[in-house]
Amino acid sequence: MRTKPLQSPRLLKKRRKRIIMRIVLSVCALVAVIALPALLLRLSFWNIRTIEVSGIKAVSETDVRSAVESKLEGTYFHIFPRSNIVIYPKRSIEETVKTSLQRIDGATVKRKSLSSIEVSISERAPVALWCGSASSSDCYFLDKSGLIFDRSPEFSNNVYVTYSGNVSGEPIGKYFAESAEFSRVQDFVQAVKSLALSPFAVTAMPNNDYRISLPKGEEILFTTRESLEETVSNLQSVLSDPKLSVRSGDSLSVTSIDLRFGNKVF
Repeated sequence: MRTKPLQSPRLLKKRRKRIIMRIVLSVCALVAVIALPALLLRLSFWNIRTIEVSGIKAVSETDVRSAVESKLEGTYFHIFPRSNIVIYPKRSIEETVKTSLQRIDGATVKRKSLSSIEVSISERAPVALWCGSASSSDCYFLDKSGLIFDRSPEFSNNVYVTYSGNVSGEPIGKYFAESAEFSRVQDFVQAVKSLALSPFAVTAMPNNDYRISLPKGEEILFTTRESLEETVSNLQSVLSDPKLSVRSGDSLSVTSIDLRFGNKVF
């Protein structure tokens, strides 16, 4: 039969003290590990005090700064300041700037010094206009992806081709068409221009059909359901056929050309 060795109360007391001391030291060490970095990161010379903005043309610098400052407010876990140059939320700032201002296509943030960052902006470039109707003066800019991103001023001399249809309600932030579809329509418009015609308006119709308006009221109807290469080839053939005489200089001698039915051109 094994017997348990007897320990004096004095030895037990010493052992308890050692255990308590280890616990206290461990807690102190843990607090120091958390508190020391927190104190260091709270020193003022680590804080971002200057925000430089570059690349802007039409976007308000004040709006960009406001978006950045909103992400530098507060702390992480109620301890570490978000405005600290070492741990500031770079990716979150870039995403916030891009999504809060429709005119911005991209944003890149980099550290300039221990107290400053630079926000480089790339703005969306307009390639066309979207208007409530072909004759409306209430128009907005379209970028290459088909996104309606900002209200436009009034232009003269058909600086941009005007698109209409497909969008209802507040247009900013909406797409005239999905990017691939808009790209195909744009390609066809450019092909029409290359044939020495002057399209100034494109109207969306049901089932991926579109109507191009020319300056004297003539129209070209086409669809993206058909091969655009074949559609362009058919248009070229019709325009160059002397027997048809559908062309009159840089305009048409007919009211419309309908290219929506394959090789059958009306």
